[in-house]
Amino acid sequence: TLRTVAGPVETTLVGALCGFLVAFGIGRPIFFVCLTMLYANGVEYAYLPIAIVITNYVAMGVALGYAFKNKGEERQVGITSFVACALGGVSEPTWFGIWLGNKKAMLSSVIGGAVAGLAIGVMNVGYYQFGPSNFLSVLGYVSADVPNNLLHGCIAAALGIIVTFLMMVVFYKKEEK
Repeated sequence: TLRTVAGPVETTLVGALCGFLVAFGIGRPIFFVCLTMLYANGVEYAYLPIAIVITNYVAMGVALGYAFKNKGEERQVGITSFVACALGGVSEPTWFGIWLGNKKAMLSSVIGGAVAGLAIGVMNVGYYQFGPSNFLSVLGYVSADVPNNLLHGCIAAALGIIVTFLMMVVFYKKEEK
């Protein structure tokens, strides 16, 4: 796989670009190939740890940053998008309601996703099982054979939401339409 050759460079790139892959539907074909790898090997390292978990945490960071930087109706959109992602596992309100069409939100997600993806690659975090797609998605990192995998996955997820939120606070400005 590409991860075998490129290591953390691959996971950093996937982390940085995963928002685009999700928003434009490109991630689905990749997902099915990696699903086959998960079922064949019992673990997948290249795409699923990022696509299933990190992308949601990055989306939560975008939504929180948006809510923090806005007032009124926009703040409500940010809070609602965060709740939809954190509790329901639905990131589309963030991707299509906030992120798409806002360069600063895109930049924030690229940076946050890259940092979290790098952490996934450096700590060699694998994805072992499907669970909820909300904030509990980190449970996919649980492995009886690799006890630190869950801890390392949680660190990467925390980096994804925190770095993305901070980048939104630093970069985000309401763009005129």
